[in-house]
Amino acid sequence: MHIQKQQMNKAFLDAVQIRTAIILSLLFFSIGGVVSSARASSFDSASYYRKLVRMKDLDLKDIIHTFQDSSDYAYREVEIRQLDNDLGGELKDALWKTLKRFIVDRGIGTQVNVDSTSFVNSVQIYAGVAADSVDIFRIQFSSQRSTTTNEIDRKYLQLTGETRFVPKTTNYTIYYDIIGVNAYDALQQTFVAGEYKDMTVADVLQKEFLSPLNSSLIDLYGGFGNFGDKIVLDSHKRLQYYHLFNGFYSVEPTYDTINQRDTTILYNEYDTHSNPPKIIPKSKDSSLFDLQLSSRVQPVFQEPLMDFSLLRQLTLNPFHDKDFGFQVRLGNEEVGLPLWTSGTGQGLLILRNKIFEQSVFKIGLVFPFGVGESSSGSLFSPRQMAGSWGFCAEGLIPAFDIPEGLNLPVGFSLQYIPSFSKNSTVIDTTQGANIYYASFIGTLYFPFIIDLNPRLRTSFVQLQVGAGWEDITRAVAAYPGMVINGDSVKSGSSTVGELQSQGIVSTRILPHVRVDYVNHESAKFSLFTQYDHRLMLGGWVELFSGFRIELEYSTTLGPPDPWEPQTFFLISPRIRIL
Repeated sequence: MHIQKQQMNKAFLDAVQIRTAIILSLLFFSIGGVVSSARASSFDSASYYRKLVRMKDLDLKDIIHTFQDSSDYAYREVEIRQLDNDLGGELKDALWKTLKRFIVDRGIGTQVNVDSTSFVNSVQIYAGVAADSVDIFRIQFSSQRSTTTNEIDRKYLQLTGETRFVPKTTNYTIYYDIIGVNAYDALQQTFVAGEYKDMTVADVLQKEFLSPLNSSLIDLYGGFGNFGDKIVLDSHKRLQYYHLFNGFYSVEPTYDTINQRDTTILYNEYDTHSNPPKIIPKSKDSSLFDLQLSSRVQPVFQEPLMDFSLLRQLTLNPFHDKDFGFQVRLGNEEVGLPLWTSGTGQGLLILRNKIFEQSVFKIGLVFPFGVGESSSGSLFSPRQMAGSWGFCAEGLIPAFDIPEGLNLPVGFSLQYIPSFSKNSTVIDTTQGANIYYASFIGTLYFPFIIDLNPRLRTSFVQLQVGAGWEDITRAVAAYPGMVINGDSVKSGSSTVGELQSQGIVSTRILPHVRVDYVNHESAKFSLFTQYDHRLMLGGWVELFSGFRIELEYSTTLGPPDPWEPQTFFLISPRIRIL
């Protein structure tokens, strides 16, 4: 009967693996089809986009907000690239020389300001992007200025009654914003200097815009009605948004600049060479704008001093720079074994941005966690597995660039117990009783983060796709008459009671699939589902800033193995101290 039951369990497990593989294959084909069809959709919709921008001199966000959530429009990504690095410096200077006269003729900047702009700090280029085509609709130059004036030292005047002048330097930025119709006309101008001579601005910018070597990406709006374009590709944002699914975060408001306009600022300078000093009126051209609260928000993450979940983990960041931290964690949730169900915990050293730029790594020790075997099962299921000392590590690399340019997010975790000895986690040492422990647990996955609403940044999804590995080893306590290495254990021998490994009894390599959803439009909450050896469901809700309630439910998809519970439910409060 025992053999027949094992065969039935094996057949059930094989069926589950086959079904899972089929579901994953369909998922990959579906996503690929959505992305491919979205990329190829409605080439003619470019005419709608160009007509809209040419007819109205609109700001970037105004243009984006006129887009409809429909795959009928090809231009869904709007990128901003900045020419400010070494490779973009030559193009930046050549662009300014070419468009100086255009800026004056169109009234975008005054002749005085343009003549006094000897150095352009950066050029931001805004463009709608669809596949490999670029439609530039805004070019913005910025020039930082400073002016030094002599002002009366008020403190010195109050103390001594004497007048003394001190220099004061004021920094400000002048913008030359070529947008809408002006931008399309500016693209027809011909370069007058540099390697781009006799080429139009449009020809050069469309070529250079797509090259990340000549410009740096500073923002990206996109994915309206296009699932594929909503995937977060920027590695810095990947790491930032990764924290949405793993820790506490804040939601900060953003502001739009509206009613930008040129103005003249009046101020006074003092002639220190005359006695008494004379006041000389001065003026300078500048730009003013108003701020308007945007409907878009920005998630902001800050490493806290302490992050404590009563039944899951404790994280401490005692250092000022927060590059290092410490974490104690219970169970192995990556394979569906929370709290005490795996019989182990982990003590970890956190390394942020130390091994790779923009990365999080954790290394540490596995320790036995021997509670839960006497649980009544009314709330928490009793523990079936034992644990021991070992090694563990995990990491997240937002942009794995080997080979160069791959830009693939990679995550992993592993736990290894090389040997097992008697400890407090052993439940039953009677003659012949089986003692199970996880000698190896590992996962390797690719985490993709999706901004479901780029206009507002209020809801995100993280999809992890990979594989999980689990080795279960069986041991028994030595008893009189047991044969070990050819010798029979004698009664009263010191060997009696020592644990003897009987080898690995189960090796399972299964898909690792996890989907997390987080939303903070009106209240912060998250939901997740995971399949890796076991099915897990859970989520959290933030009742007020710095306090959450977390829930998790873990179950098998068939009859449980002797070392695991059929189901396990967990509810835990979680707090944050900054």
